[in-house]
Amino acid sequence: MNNVNIAYLESFLETAKQRSISKASERLQMTHPALSKQLRSVETYFGATLFKRSPAGVELTEAGKALYARIGPLFKEISALRAELSAMRHSRKIRLGALPSLAAYYLPEKVFELNSRNIEAELVVANTSAELHDMLQSGAIDAAVCGHIPIHPSLWSTVLFEEPFYAVVYSSHPLASRTEASLKELSEEPFILHPPVCQIRQLLTTLMEQHGHRPVLKAEVGFGEFILGYVATGAGIGFVPRIVAVNASNPKLRSFPITNDGARRTVSLFTLEEDLGKQLFPLLKEGRAAP
Repeated sequence: MNNVNIAYLESFLETAKQRSISKASERLQMTHPALSKQLRSVETYFGATLFKRSPAGVELTEAGKALYARIGPLFKEISALRAELSAMRHSRKIRLGALPSLAAYYLPEKVFELNSRNIEAELVVANTSAELHDMLQSGAIDAAVCGHIPIHPSLWSTVLFEEPFYAVVYSSHPLASRTEASLKELSEEPFILHPPVCQIRQLLTTLMEQHGHRPVLKAEVGFGEFILGYVATGAGIGFVPRIVAVNASNPKLRSFPITNDGARRTVSLFTLEEDLGKQLFPLLKEGRAAP
């Protein structure tokens, strides 16, 4: 015999652990005679008796102990390498689209979780949910995490979480000490808002119009500009999702929730492939890293 099957060496290790050919054959899911034949092949290959056999079971000889000590650690490395290569073979790369606020505050821990599950996620940030839906349908991204809007029938979706909207004001603002407020109370306040295509601005406008008001626009800032930076100068107030408000670290800012019904954002996961969506949902849903 010029070589030995690696599986025979694994059989040797298992038999040594169990100290019984019968128990080892059960663990290895093979017959007693087949395992005995493999063990004899290993002994022939190394030219040494590896086990002392008795009615009570088997015990390693000195030669067997030496072999066990040398190949035991080696097989741990082989098992680890096998698992690593298997993970690489089954890993998947995806392009995950997201709104800026979600990419900054919600998804970092989620992406880390995806990576640990062999899903390599590349974040692609877009300013509006409509942009992300277009990118998804064109194949530019594989999945999107954004505001829930009416979708094309070809898309699969599920809700990840909901959150209220907050008003953010300068620390010396008369409302800075408030713990909540209605949009009616803010109807005369000057707002700092993104352009009209912004879904949040559209929602604010709709909610205020329901009560006979329209937002007083102090300044319209581009999507690349940070609304709260303007609020911190005292230029006006902001209307932002909770995840943005609670993560604002500027000591000049104060925030409080809006009490109006409907002043909430539903964040959903969208995919073209239902199977991908169902794979991602447990890892992206609110819970492990709730906002």
